[in-house]
Amino acid sequence: MDEWTADNLAMALLGDVTTNVSGDKEIDIFSRNTFEGELKYEGTNEIGPQMDINLFKVAFKPGKSLNPISDEWGNIEIEGEALANDLGKFGTWIVREVTTP
Repeated sequence: MDEWTADNLAMALLGDVTTNVSGDKEIDIFSRNTFEGELKYEGTNEIGPQMDINLFKVAFKPGKSLNPISDEWGNIEIEGEALANDLGKFGTWIVREVTTP
């Protein structure tokens, strides 16, 4: 992620976001062990088959250390691990053959 929003930073810092009395976003660092959610990827390439991936349950965690003071463009790296949902399913992978007119 390349946008340093409170929600994105919270994922990198394993924290919860609240709004303080001044109206600013405040992150409670390490208040969580992990973030869980669903991941959807939709292929939009024009050449070759398009791939759509839907992972029903993913545990996200920081990918590496966060460096707020740097001369380089600041990216937030997040890693994820696909988990089985309550039905024992991990997700779907759809291959769409693209036909050119």
